[in-house]
Amino acid sequence: MGGHTIGVLGATGHTGRRVCSVLERSECRWIGAARAPSRFALPAPAAPRRGGSAQPVPRSRSTRSEIVAADATDRDSLDRFLDRVDLVINCAGPYTELGLPVAQAALSAGVHLLDLSGEQVYVRECEQLDEGASRSGVVLGNAMGVEVALSDCAAALAARGLSAIEGIRVAGAVSGFRTSRASRMSALEAIWGEGVRRTGGRFERAAVAHESRQFDLHAPFGVSTCAWYPGVEILTIPRHLSAATVATYIRVPAVASAPLKWMGAAAALPLRLASASDHMAGFGGNGGSGMARKGLRRCLRLVRNAAGRLGGEPCTERPSPFEIRVEVLGRGTSGIEYRGVSVLGRDPYGLSAEIVVRSALRLLEHGPAVGRGGVLAPAQVVDPGWLFSVLEPLDGYDLEVRDLEERNRDSQPPQAPGSESR
Repeated sequence: MGGHTIGVLGATGHTGRRVCSVLERSECRWIGAARAPSRFALPAPAAPRRGGSAQPVPRSRSTRSEIVAADATDRDSLDRFLDRVDLVINCAGPYTELGLPVAQAALSAGVHLLDLSGEQVYVRECEQLDEGASRSGVVLGNAMGVEVALSDCAAALAARGLSAIEGIRVAGAVSGFRTSRASRMSALEAIWGEGVRRTGGRFERAAVAHESRQFDLHAPFGVSTCAWYPGVEILTIPRHLSAATVATYIRVPAVASAPLKWMGAAAALPLRLASASDHMAGFGGNGGSGMARKGLRRCLRLVRNAAGRLGGEPCTERPSPFEIRVEVLGRGTSGIEYRGVSVLGRDPYGLSAEIVVRSALRLLEHGPAVGRGGVLAPAQVVDPGWLFSVLEPLDGYDLEVRDLEERNRDSQPPQAPGSESR
């Protein structure tokens, strides 16, 4: 890696410590940053390995590592930290609240940034930085964790050779998964109110679980009910594929699909009323400044922070299995073609750390896959084929990519724009 240095912001969090652990095994110098650096400790056990027992993670740091104090909300400490690194991996969430200032500081410092975001609001905010990042050659790579990076790259692979892509559908499932505190806060931030969906080449507001579908997944999931949610892939995939429709779904209990639909509509109502209030204030001459919406957001964040503290930390001894299924409908040499890819594996947090670290090392060594800076999707930061080729041999994650040559009877292909959903 030569003289390159990678920084990890949020190094004391669950994901941050996993990222530092992967960096510790690399040949790269790295600097971890957190508000309370004295709390830092590398995780003790690794995930169970293929065909063998668990391998321990080093408990002490090497001479190539350092932990410093920096806060995402303190620009001075952030600038001092960024001045010492060539690329920063941002693990400090929730990103809707903390992410944009870090991205702005990285751009100002001329430092590449990769994050593990899963929140549409933040990813949409980052897009305002694209022109400056493109001009300066800085890469701001969104959503480089398991959930989005694998589906974004799988969509790119499945769509190769297709033109006029009419629809892309992504379904995710995980079993026995316990989230970290930061992930719970980010998930609540993502689903409260409304997200955006992409339909017929346009982005539209949509409530969580406004529709549900069945997908025939692999074991241990089987035929599963999956509800729509505001996945970040809805924003990242159109950055590199001209897909008219992109939809994201997550596995839920079959009996929960109807209640979730009503809950999603109820969650969207307060923000709609706040927007209407601001709109009326604008007509009254007070200028629709969004004060009601901002006030409601602050209240929701207080509830989110309290809810995020409930529950424990993820269990590294029993890695959770997951599946990400990507379906693509587009025009090929023989007419309209259906393509399907399933990515199976286990231990989402550990694999996220591997993805973002290996992508960071690749970016520093070879530059972005698309050959330019900007606000990039995972498939633009690194070549999708390369990413899967380095992840599949790794012990402990059982990662496997399966092509689905024909659709399952319970999982219809993505629909063309204007068609009705079930």
